[in-house]
Amino acid sequence: MPAVWVVIIWKVTAQAFAFPSTNIMLANSAPSTKVLGTLNGVASSAASGMRAFGPTVSGILQSAGLSIGVLGLPWWMNALIASTGAILSLFMIEEKRRTFDSEKGSEDSSPRPLPSALDASEMDAALVAAESLNASSESHLATPGSPLLTRMSLDLLRNSRRNSKPMT
Repeated sequence: MPAVWVVIIWKVTAQAFAFPSTNIMLANSAPSTKVLGTLNGVASSAASGMRAFGPTVSGILQSAGLSIGVLGLPWWMNALIASTGAILSLFMIEEKRRTFDSEKGSEDSSPRPLPSALDASEMDAALVAAESLNASSESHLATPGSPLLTRMSLDLLRNSRRNSKPMT
């Protein structure tokens, strides 16, 4: 019985390490970020299907094994499949993912510089003014305005003004 417990603990531990590893390898093998969702969905569906039909196939193999006098035929088949997968994994290489033009950002979406101290103080003053305006316009409501929503609306307003300035 202690040997059975050791094997079960080893199996659960190996599965806990193997699952994230296979997900990482699967994500890294995607040819594009556009197909990652489809690839993960197909992989999850295949894994669920194998969990559903695995006991049936093992039962058929067990019956076939008993008829030919091999008691552990399902275990030997699992070992063969696992060994094949282990050998194939030795030949895997990680290639750099291709990036298509549609995935690349446009030239306008270059990273913005961090705001300077002047920008931060102006934003804080605008935030206070917007909060007071929000609180006075919603005085009939029991809840005050959200600072997060006010900050987001100020960011949107600032970005729309920045984008609407004429180019010189």
